[in-house]
Amino acid sequence: MKKHLISLFMLISVSASAATFEAEIEARQDAYSGIKDNVEVVGDMLKSGEFDYAKFEMLGEKLTKHSSSLKSLFPEGSQEGSNAKKAVWKSFDQFSMGLDKLDQGFQDFYAAAKAQDQAALVAGFKDATGTCKGCHRKFRNKK
Repeated sequence: MKKHLISLFMLISVSASAATFEAEIEARQDAYSGIKDNVEVVGDMLKSGEFDYAKFEMLGEKLTKHSSSLKSLFPEGSQEGSNAKKAVWKSFDQFSMGLDKLDQGFQDFYAAAKAQDQAALVAGFKDATGTCKGCHRKFRNKK
C-alpha cells in the first residue's frame, strides 16, 4: 500500500510540474511563431525592395515584443511538452546570449524603421535572423 501511495504521489507531482509550465511553453511557442511570421513578411518586403517604413515599424514593434519576452519563458523544468532540448538548460548562458543577440537585432531593426534608416534596418534584421539557424540546431528538437 505504501509503495502505491508513493507511486501515486510521484505521478501527481510529475503531472503537476508539467502543467505548471504549460503557460510558459505556450507563450514561448506563440512568441517564436510570431517571430517566424513577421520575419517572413519583412523578408518578402526586403526582397521586393518595398521600404514601407510605417509597416516596418509596426513589424519591428511586434518582433521586439516577442524577442524581449523569450528569456523569461524558459524556467528550469519546462522542457516537458516542448520543442526545447535539454541543452537549453545545460548551456543556458550560451542560449541566453543567442536570445540577447536576437533581441538586439530586432531592437536595432525597430529603431532603424523609426529613423527610416535603410542600411541600419537591413543590418539589424540580418543580425537578428542570423542567430536562428545556430540556436535551432543546438537548442531545438525537430518536429
